Amino acid sequence: MGKHSRMDQFLFFFVKRLRLSSPWKFKVPILISVPYYVFLLSNYNGYSSFAFVLASLVIIIGVAAIGYLTNDLGDREKDKLINKDNSTTYLSSISVVLLIIFFLGLVIMPWYFLKFNRVSIVLLVFQLFLFYAYAFKPFRLKEKGFFGIITDSFYAHVLPAILASYTFCLVVIFDLKKYIPFIVLLGTWQLMLGVRNILFHQLKDFDNDINSKTYTFVTQYGFYRTETFIKKIILPLEIVFFIIFVVYVSFYYPLFFLFLFMYWVYKLYSEKHNLKNFNYRDFSYKFLDDLYIQWVPLCVLILLCINSAMYIPILVLHVLLFRSEAKTFLINKFNL
Repeated sequence: MGKHSRMDQFLFFFVKRLRLSSPWKFKVPILISVPYYVFLLSNYNGYSSFAFVLASLVIIIGVAAIGYLTNDLGDREKDKLINKDNSTTYLSSISVVLLIIFFLGLVIMPWYFLKFNRVSIVLLVFQLFLFYAYAFKPFRLKEKGFFGIITDSFYAHVLPAILASYTFCLVVIFDLKKYIPFIVLLGTWQLMLGVRNILFHQLKDFDNDINSKTYTFVTQYGFYRTETFIKKIILPLEIVFFIIFVVYVSFYYPLFFLFLFMYWVYKLYSEKHNLKNFNYRDFSYKFLDDLYIQWVPLCVLILLCINSAMYIPILVLHVLLFRSEAKTFLINKFNL
């Protein structure tokens, strides 16, 4: 009974207290789709693709866990000032150390199966350094305004995407001439998405950050100025870079761009009665996030399955693990 109790407590901390259910819903589906893109562009036909995707998934979970843990550790004292819930409040020093070792194990062990080189190691070490620099003194980049939102975007979106794409380029022996524009376009799209996400988060935490004297980008530049910055600069750039990325992939698979076009036409039609009430957040969630999270990975996997049946297990795994409107529709339609 004691063992089950301790396991239940750990799982509760891992999923709920550490808030890993949030990145699982909103970030992991986007990052795990990066290997799908590489498989698609390279016409890879290796039979180890399923195992490679599983290994990548474990790394993503470990990296996300370290990021959330270090962020909460860095905020622990300020969260106490405003009685804000913090996952590390009642953790002992030894518990923190053991958790970090466990999460590092999730990050490191899968490399036994994946290919890596010095570039991979540098990217991974830089990722871990940014976690520290963002949350803790003397850097505490979280409270450095513009540098804070760029750092968050890099460790939450850009670096994981670059590391994943580079790793799978090693796996499939991807043509470097094809890889460079791919990584530049992927990275710029993810940078804009990351900046938008962290600004949304800081806007949500604006009152708490003011009360705890946490000097974020939003507290420094103002709530309404930040909203204007998002609406007039960040969102347009995110859309432009995403479309350019889609066009690049579509040079190899024209159906990809057609899918994007059809999705937005469908969304405009289905939301036509609500559009006049949409704000910039509603637009972001309905026309961008739902596309990135629920539909694009499935589209890429379907294209892969058309090329080779060996990708069907990955498609099944993705459908089982992640939420999607398509899965919800089928469950409701057939009472599954």
